Amino acid sequence: MAKPPIWGMFALLILVQTPLILAIECTQSDSEIKSICNEILNSNLTLLEKETLISNLEYTGSFFPDHNYVYNKNTNININNPPIGIETKNSVYIKNVWMDIFTSMPSILYNNSLYVPSQTKVQTGFNYNIIIPSDYSNSKKREGRECKTTYSVEENSATNKIYVNNQYQGSGKLVNVNINSDSEIKSVYDVNVKVKIKHYEWTYDHGWDCDYDSTEYKTDSIQITDKINIKYYQNNLFANLEFLDSYASNNIKPNFSNSIEVNFKDSEYNFYEFMYDVNYSKEPYYIYTLKATDYKQESIKNLFKENNTLIVKNIEDCKVRAFDFFNVFNGLCNFNLENLTFSIKTDKFKYKPNEEIRISIYPNDILANLTYGNQTRLAKNSVVFIANAQNNKITAKYKNLETQKLVFIENESQTKTIFNLGIFGFLNYFFYAVLRKYFGGLI
Repeated sequence: MAKPPIWGMFALLILVQTPLILAIECTQSDSEIKSICNEILNSNLTLLEKETLISNLEYTGSFFPDHNYVYNKNTNININNPPIGIETKNSVYIKNVWMDIFTSMPSILYNNSLYVPSQTKVQTGFNYNIIIPSDYSNSKKREGRECKTTYSVEENSATNKIYVNNQYQGSGKLVNVNINSDSEIKSVYDVNVKVKIKHYEWTYDHGWDCDYDSTEYKTDSIQITDKINIKYYQNNLFANLEFLDSYASNNIKPNFSNSIEVNFKDSEYNFYEFMYDVNYSKEPYYIYTLKATDYKQESIKNLFKENNTLIVKNIEDCKVRAFDFFNVFNGLCNFNLENLTFSIKTDKFKYKPNEEIRISIYPNDILANLTYGNQTRLAKNSVVFIANAQNNKITAKYKNLETQKLVFIENESQTKTIFNLGIFGFLNYFFYAVLRKYFGGLI
């Protein structure tokens, strides 16, 4: 399999990716992607360019925001230690405490703002250690002096609570939150420890003994807070196809709000509002966040586009997919047919060859396609055809509605033959009657 040109595939990504700090490694499981990664790594590009290209090798969504891909990547990362740049805190017994909001899923980074839908999940990382003193013992026997001290953790709790505009949402590393406006997401990480300390002293009673003296409890706590600002994404996603008319080809007008993909049996039309790539953060874990960049380009295959109208030869098997940052619509094409009774009516039933057939169209304000023999007309209200003895069927189409009308066309040669046979029969009968009257006795 031939490799695609590397620089052609990724040049656009260099222009749109934000500066990142990445440890450049080629650890991809796909052999072809890994090969391209190594080729980039050994190129003469700058460090930033290498990082940008390599970081986006695995994401192939391009024009569609694949939130499931991002979610699966982020939730399968094993995180125990703080990302680079995240400080740890220490207290008496609680050590190496850290907490950081990683991202919200789903979310889209656009124009330096993080957009989320009404329901999203906040992903947070955190951890800590407890270090208590080692047990103490004193072998020097002296009454009233401590001979042993033991330490044990009596209580140990840690909670990470998530708030939206100071309204509690839940706790944990992955928390569902509800959003209805631009908001502040806050994570509050509380670690509390209670240590039990038992004291022993030397006593003398017929000999030295290390006896229990007293117990004390000491508590320790640390709180860490992190915040991010998010924007509430509000959008009315819609997409439909309006069937304008049909002649040699079908004329269809697509109406849509964001990105759309329309697939017919042998052709397709696509418009993409954004291009998507991956923004990495929290080295060395490289948490994924999708980033949107304005694109607003269309592509067509086996059809024509004139102004805002698609000219399609075959509209069979039509399917449409429309999407924005977070919403997706999939379905069969709906050409918005009105709920009407479509019919045609002729001015009479019987016509002579070359006589005008006057046809009325109902409703009279729609543009219908009428066919009679080898004649086809687009018309409103009414239309006229010239009668032909070889054709007695009129077909009318409006969008995907169809109706037919049968008429009777006289055949001149058949009419003359029948007339002549009638005259001949009448004359024969007349002569027979005369002969019978005057020569009845002889007949």
